[in-house]
Amino acid sequence: MRLAGSIGKGDKHWIGYETIMFTATDPLGLQGAKMAMFTVEDSGFCYDLNNNGIIDLADMVMMLQVFTGIDIQVMSDHFLSSYSSFLA
Repeated sequence: MRLAGSIGKGDKHWIGYETIMFTATDPLGLQGAKMAMFTVEDSGFCYDLNNNGIIDLADMVMMLQVFTGIDIQVMSDHFLSSYSSFLA
């Protein structure tokens, strides 16, 4: 699965919702392209899984891989934001 995402950039004081919209395409062409969206509802739900100091798309992908078991390749350079104050 290949994802190309559009990610809303929050600020460090974010305590509400973060909605992520992306297009998922099947490299084999069996499913075509599908638009999808999910919302992170709690600032404590996501963590800096790769320990790079920010909660970014890579952390979201790792979370999706854990919960869905899907191997995801992401093409995006957008960061969600740094919520380091919530992780302390």
